[in-house]
Amino acid sequence: MEYEAFCEEVQTQQSGFQNQLEDRLIASSENSDEQEEGEEGEDSDEDGEMPEDLLDLEPAEQQKWLIIRSLYTMGLGTLIVMLFSDPMVSVFDAMGTAINVDNF
Repeated sequence: MEYEAFCEEVQTQQSGFQNQLEDRLIASSENSDEQEEGEEGEDSDEDGEMPEDLLDLEPAEQQKWLIIRSLYTMGLGTLIVMLFSDPMVSVFDAMGTAINVDNF
């Protein structure tokens, strides 16, 4: 294949790929518009959803309780990790000793 023919083929394929991409973007945009029309009054997943028990509160109060709830959840998760990580390290150390694997 000659260089000029090769360049023409690359340009043709690139144009085809670009047209396919544009078609996909248009279709995606149309689908998202249809979904937004169908979801009027509902929060989108990108914005997050407010827990049902906080819906009747004022926005400032909602924010306060969301922060408290998130701190509680993160604290509980940290506590669980702290409780289980040290025993697991001991178990892996004992297993390494039992099968004669040197410490690093």
